[in-house]
Amino acid sequence: MNKPKKILLISHIANSIGPVQKMEEFLIQKKSCFAVIGHPYEFTSNESFLKIYSNGKIISEKKIIRKKKLSAIAYIEDIFLSIRIYKKYLDSNFELCFGFDPLNAISAIIIKKIYRINKVIYYSVDYAEKRFENFFLNYIYHLLDKFASRHADYCWSVSNSIRNIRKHLRIPDKKNILAPNGLNINEICTTPEFPKNNIFYIGVLSKTKGVHSLIDIMPQILKQNPLVKLHIIGGGPDEEFLQTLAQKKGISDRINFYGYTKQERTNKILSLGGIGVAPYEDTEDYVRFCDPLKVKNYLAMGIPVVMTKIPALAEEIEENSLGFAVENKKEMADRINEILSDSNKYMLFRNNALKAKKMYDINMIYDQAFQKISYNI
Repeated sequence: MNKPKKILLISHIANSIGPVQKMEEFLIQKKSCFAVIGHPYEFTSNESFLKIYSNGKIISEKKIIRKKKLSAIAYIEDIFLSIRIYKKYLDSNFELCFGFDPLNAISAIIIKKIYRINKVIYYSVDYAEKRFENFFLNYIYHLLDKFASRHADYCWSVSNSIRNIRKHLRIPDKKNILAPNGLNINEICTTPEFPKNNIFYIGVLSKTKGVHSLIDIMPQILKQNPLVKLHIIGGGPDEEFLQTLAQKKGISDRINFYGYTKQERTNKILSLGGIGVAPYEDTEDYVRFCDPLKVKNYLAMGIPVVMTKIPALAEEIEENSLGFAVENKKEMADRINEILSDSNKYMLFRNNALKAKKMYDINMIYDQAFQKISYNI
């Protein structure tokens, strides 16, 4: 690249929309010069990639075929692959480098030492006290996380729960930045002003996300509201299992599986109006530290939310009357039926959600975060 490159993003990429895609969209909108190094998860593909942008427009894209990941240890290889990609294609100065997760932050820290990067930002988009059942792997995970936190120039976190972990590591407040998940509210339309018989779920289809419990309670919901349809937007390892479960319960005609969709398509489905759900389960403790983007997507469109009380965002739902935070799946079914049956309650939650939507504007969130590190984007 002949033109100066300002920002480098290094991340693992899932099929669903996440912080790295939101950052990419933000930098495109800002007409920035930047590059993205992306690596697959074991459940996505066997391709890493490099995308190079100039003035917000992509000018080069390369794919690197590699072996399919067969174990957690295989992710360590991505550190060295990022370094090789940088050396081969990007051996020039970057002002900032974001590492999304410990491994990618360590890649950025090493590249800074060997080559030419001015500042490294460790962006924690999730965290877990017990990431792995295996003691050794869990020890390595925390060792890498602490190393990345202490050697990066800044730590960005999507939730205050993660930010507090950084405080315990004695990361100074001026380097410990809250940068929660958000979305482009300019692309969001609002939903109908009365209850609609739709329930929405966005996200990965796995048991920790609680989608199976959602299908379990559908008969209870249909008994009181027989016209309800459940819209499941996303894919994942349990997709076939969930489809089979719906068939066994005789409710497959009341459930739409869309697979992974782009944001525009997701918003179009949500524009039907209804209730958004986030039925997280506490089988994996990373859920306590997450900042669910799906919930913010619902709220930005004026969709009342029913979610379990595990993520910290549940407190905000209750405190601001944006929906209900529940303890279990039976209570979730009861609360969903309550909203569908009470137009006044639906309107209260809807109007409060629309008032709160500005808080979830990703452009405002990133603008403020960059200001806190004195960087003119």
